[in-house]
This record gives sequence, C-alpha cells and structure tokens, in this order.
Amino acid sequence: PEFPAPWDACAYDPASEGEFIANHLGPQLRESHPNVKILIFDHNKDHINTWARHLLDEKHPASKYIDGTAVHWYAGGMDRLLDGA
Repeated sequence: PEFPAPWDACAYDPASEGEFIANHLGPQLRESHPNVKILIFDHNKDHINTWARHLLDEKHPASKYIDGTAVHWYAGGMDRLLDGA
C-alpha cells in the first residue's frame, strides 16, 4: 500500500485503508462472500507495527472485518522489528 507505483495502483495509509475496509470492502464481502478473508497491509515489514496498532485496535470499525496481516520480509533488515506486533 505504500509503494508509489508508476502504473495504476492503490496507495493507502492506515487511515484510508481502514476507512475503505470499514465502509466498503468489509461489509460487501461479509454479505456477498462471507468466507473470503481480509488481510491488511501487504507491504514491507518495517511499517507493519504502525498499521497493526491502528487497524487491529478493537475500537476501530474495520477491525471486525480483518482476519490478519500480509507482509513482505525484504525491507528493514532481518532484525527484531516485529517484536510487539
């Protein structure tokens, strides 16, 4: 979601992805395809904690639709970055 692609693509920050899931994608999938899972983020691991803290908070309206996170392991070094996630 953070990659500034030079082609047609979606770019999100945690707030806009949360709004999209809470008000559009989540309700529509729950109604039409209840077995489809929603994974947030799908980007490099160096920012996953920020996204998870925002979107997986039980008070966030999108959290009830989110099943997990998707992450790429090729940025930020192979350190202990995911501690606390």
